[in-house]
Amino acid sequence: MDMRTILLLMITLLVYTGCNKNNEESAYVVADNPVTKLSKKTTPVDTADLKKLKKVYRFDNYEFNDYLGGLNPSYAIARVVYYTSNPLFYNLADSFLFFDELGVRGYRLLIKKKNDFILIRNIADLKAYYCPIETKEEALSFVCAQSFAVPMYKFDIKKNFIIHKKKINKTYVELLNNRLYIS
Repeated sequence: MDMRTILLLMITLLVYTGCNKNNEESAYVVADNPVTKLSKKTTPVDTADLKKLKKVYRFDNYEFNDYLGGLNPSYAIARVVYYTSNPLFYNLADSFLFFDELGVRGYRLLIKKKNDFILIRNIADLKAYYCPIETKEEALSFVCAQSFAVPMYKFDIKKNFIIHKKKINKTYVELLNNRLYIS
């Protein structure tokens, strides 16, 4: 790009940002909807077990979060992560994928059922262990298990952020026509 194009882009960005400051006209409202919160925390797989299993399943990292506590039955669970530098990553076509500022990562869920460890590779495996979904908490945790979505209840949008939506919903699940919907 030449200097003229860069200058034009910078001016456009400044004008756009200046016109979209967080003021009275563009302020957001957090909707006063009912919320669905998880009453149980996730039971994590023991880290000593994960260190041993890292050699077996050849994952790069593992992580825990409290958003899987609604899954039923309640097994100890961990998310095991595969980076693109891992040769196994390219065999994860049927696995869960996540895109963020660090690039693409593949992940699977590792559960401990009695004394056995089971690798949940994809949505079909997830359904086999956790369906049917009968409660709002199960629905919320199921969505979090198959994606990197997280429930949001508090919003701290800083000044000068660009707001694209005036009404923001807290996370909730509702039952409509015998189906659970998450917002």
